[in-house]
Amino acid sequence: MPRDVIAALASPAGESAIAVVRAGGEGCLALVEKIFSLEEGRLAGMRRALAQCPGTTPGTEALLISWPSGRSFTGEEMVEIMCPGSMRVARGVLVSLQKAGARLARPGEFTRRAFLNGRLSALQVVALASIWSGDSPEDGAEGSTGLEEAAGSLERAMEILHETLEAVMEFPDELAGEAPAMEEVVRTALGEADRFSETASRSECPLRVFIAGPVNAGKSTLFNILAGREMAVVSPEEGTTRDGASCRTIIGGRAVELFDTPGRRRNGEEAPSQVEREAVRISSGLIGPDDLLLWMSPGGRVEPDRDLSERAGWTIEVSSFSDVVRGDGLNLSARTGEGLEALRGAVASARPDGLVCSAALGIRDGIARAAESIDAGEFPQASEEIAEALAVLSSVMDRGASIGLAVERALARMCVGK
Repeated sequence: MPRDVIAALASPAGESAIAVVRAGGEGCLALVEKIFSLEEGRLAGMRRALAQCPGTTPGTEALLISWPSGRSFTGEEMVEIMCPGSMRVARGVLVSLQKAGARLARPGEFTRRAFLNGRLSALQVVALASIWSGDSPEDGAEGSTGLEEAAGSLERAMEILHETLEAVMEFPDELAGEAPAMEEVVRTALGEADRFSETASRSECPLRVFIAGPVNAGKSTLFNILAGREMAVVSPEEGTTRDGASCRTIIGGRAVELFDTPGRRRNGEEAPSQVEREAVRISSGLIGPDDLLLWMSPGGRVEPDRDLSERAGWTIEVSSFSDVVRGDGLNLSARTGEGLEALRGAVASARPDGLVCSAALGIRDGIARAAESIDAGEFPQASEEIAEALAVLSSVMDRGASIGLAVERALARMCVGK
């Protein structure tokens, strides 16, 4: 845990009525007292003070609000400096802090310190990142604040299910007629798992999905269908897509950032223009190891480009125009609607490592397997499956190491002042 003093602009860059500069870390109170020419101890505790901004004309004052160690957002000493909203004044305050020994904070570093000091849970960090970064679609922003509450409700429902299973195994004769009650407990647990999964998906950064394939494979048509509106130009003319459309949407309850990409020409076809080559190069460079590649080709006859499949986290192969030609992959027809629901389900079930929503889907699957075991009368197996799912949930709820990657991804989405 670093103990140095960090500082950052905590309000949006640009001119405004008031700018906020935040400083935190052990010793920041004395440091701020020094650069604002306050008497020693003036900011000790939870205090407020008015002081002349360093290097400004007389009358340019700042309101200083201090918190002692253990009482602030981060759990460390912290000062918020509210100065006139001129960027020249705000930058002057930051420069003075740096000259006095502070360093500029990294993105999300204040929140990181709050997490490491036990002031925030991992799920709270993920939810805060969703609110502050604006990554969630508008209809999911409100739900992101309930991530920890949804996890708690799921944990209680699973504990009741586990206790019910244990009771049935311990007293089989006395509870032989309790099947309807068991069904209700299972149904409640599945419902809470669905709620937690959806809330987690909306709280984390959207899954990025790239639709790629040869020219005239139906990529833009699929993009418009998944987007729910016409955003990409659809034409029988080859090479219509150049820059590619993108949008944020919900697919199967999961937040998704969808990308349409230019068609790729095969050997023996007309050589692509320089503009087409550049468009393909740029779109390829966007794909990373956490992204999903939807590779489309008529009848599934064209294998995915190696450079794309190696860049992407994983690939779903789609055989387009299935009403005309069938393929081995997921058969899809925009005209008849065949395969659309299966494709939405495959996208919604995609599970990059280290995400809360991936763990949530795994927990939901564990409960579903337990339900199947209950139907078969295999109560010990069902109890074991619920116990394993509870262990995963416990880890996600800040009681294990597996949540670390989700926290790091959330912190990376935050701005410097957070």
